[in-house]
Amino acid sequence: MKERPILFSGEMVRAILAGNKSQTRRVIQFPRKWIGIVDNDLRESGFWNTGEYWQYGDDRLPQNYQVGDRLWIRETWAIKDIARIWLEITGVRVERLQDISRDDAMFEGVELVDPYKIADIPPNIAFPAAFKDYKDASNFFTADPIHSFWSLWDSINAKRGYPWNSNPFVWVIKFERIER
Repeated sequence: MKERPILFSGEMVRAILAGNKSQTRRVIQFPRKWIGIVDNDLRESGFWNTGEYWQYGDDRLPQNYQVGDRLWIRETWAIKDIARIWLEITGVRVERLQDISRDDAMFEGVELVDPYKIADIPPNIAFPAAFKDYKDASNFFTADPIHSFWSLWDSINAKRGYPWNSNPFVWVIKFERIER
């Protein structure tokens, strides 16, 4: 079992504390020589997972996240010894970013909003669920949690060179909050 830091935005830390976030996606950094080999599906491209790393021929990509590993949220001021939020990894898989399901988008902590409070919707019109749109402040909300996650992803990762439309491979890391 390893203990390592992980960064989250303030909004996502609040989602974890509220019990609304139990999953995160992190872009996989492939070795340069794998670029052009990696296709839509790692297994179809000739890669296989040993549980500790992805392998292609004699080359290995370490699986940095393992079930049972513990993550401490590195807040601006925090060091490991005084970290207030600890997570334990309960699942790890690889997928393309855009393969996210509606349930997984909600596990990512997208914010459920009350559209009746933020828009001029008559109370007699049924609106089953609304999720925050993180990119478009004039839009306020969307009915689709995947669209909400897309806007959240781009608000964090587009400036880092990984916009939603690039559809990178990601580590999907499931976790639960624990006490240290």
